Amino acid sequence: MTSTYTPILFATVAMTCYAVWALSAKIATRTLSAEIAATTTYFSAGVLALGYAMANGRTLMPPERGFGAALLAGLFLGAGTIGYYMALRVGTVSVVTAISGLYIVLTTVLAVIFLNESLEWYNLLGVGFATVAIVLLSY
Repeated sequence: MTSTYTPILFATVAMTCYAVWALSAKIATRTLSAEIAATTTYFSAGVLALGYAMANGRTLMPPERGFGAALLAGLFLGAGTIGYYMALRVGTVSVVTAISGLYIVLTTVLAVIFLNESLEWYNLLGVGFATVAIVLLSY
């Protein structure tokens, strides 16, 4: 049985890892091209993901369902990461990360449109606050 705190714990770990990733990416782009930095990042992430899957006894054969969506997600993640690294080469990590952080707002809109997810008034208020916060952080 999964605790209600488990998603919060995992999300907190993810948030912390993303913060260290953003800082490390800025440091890497001081001396590496965006392409080399992104490739190196994904290579190390791929090794970690593969090790995690193998340690948990997962098969590496793709299932029939969901594989296309995972490939599409990887393509968009890769394109977004290259854009992010290119922005880091010329911009400050605080502004670049704040602007790229607007993905949470766009993801929410896309989830409503394509996944038929619903939002309550307080969810919309949160999206509004997040948008204002990110805009303020990017100046």
